[in-house]
Amino acid sequence: MNGLLRFFMGVFAFVTLLVSTGAILTITNTYPVFEEIIAQGQDFFWVLIGVFSFLILLSFILFVASVISRGHVGLFRSATELGEIAISQETIEATILKSARKLDGIRSLEVHSRMKNDGKSVLVDLTYSPFGTKPVQKNATALQDVVKHDLESWLEVHVAEVRVFVRPQTTSASKKQRVV
Repeated sequence: MNGLLRFFMGVFAFVTLLVSTGAILTITNTYPVFEEIIAQGQDFFWVLIGVFSFLILLSFILFVASVISRGHVGLFRSATELGEIAISQETIEATILKSARKLDGIRSLEVHSRMKNDGKSVLVDLTYSPFGTKPVQKNATALQDVVKHDLESWLEVHVAEVRVFVRPQTTSASKKQRVV
């Protein structure tokens, strides 16, 4: 849940707490909160209308956010006879990084994985900078094979696609290049 939605929920909870407390006090004839506010004059009446309008707006925002939210995004779910197994996106990406460390010639690897719309397979995007003498095409193909094999054998997650993007090596200006 993002920070803005948490803020709205906090404000909504606080204002709802105040209004509910006032309503309970008024209903039980302990203290007539709303009658006191209305008795103050027309200005306070509009303040009360504004507070209730604000509550209605926040309720609408939270309702829409709850309908739109996807729940457990980033979880690969697999049904078994005994229940359900859920593998997090972080686990999938950590496994990919572990698999990629087996290969030489890969530097600055970035991993992005996402669930396919059917929820039964994973799409993987890998970006790296090559180094060393190993041919780039062979290295990229080996990376695809290793990642697909390891995810499917270790985590039993079907891999729909492994895309590899090779970016040029960036040399730092502070490091001097040595010519031999």
